[in-house]
Amino acid sequence: MPDPAGAAIFRRMFRAYLLAATALLAMGLAGCGIGVRGDAARDIAAFLKAAHQGDRKAFEAGLDREALRSDLRAQLADLGRGNLLVVEGGASEFAIDRMVSPRAFRLV
Repeated sequence: MPDPAGAAIFRRMFRAYLLAATALLAMGLAGCGIGVRGDAARDIAAFLKAAHQGDRKAFEAGLDREALRSDLRAQLADLGRGNLLVVEGGASEFAIDRMVSPRAFRLV
């Protein structure tokens, strides 16, 4: 025969743990805040505006040129290998820098 008193205690403990877990989850999600996404969206909008207006100083402030160069170099190497083309040393700094400019972003 089931123990009704034990079952009631179990349900209360389960609810308490569920409430605590929900509260912790809510606090954790609050730490991820929408404000971060809003800031990122504003930064991207400012970057694209700088590219559209040709504002070189604001454009440069909005990007990590070294990371972008590295990523472009890897993408070009993969594209070349996919087409059975290997260029010793990869793309030149000049070629990559030409791809990273306000004018290039406007064209894209």
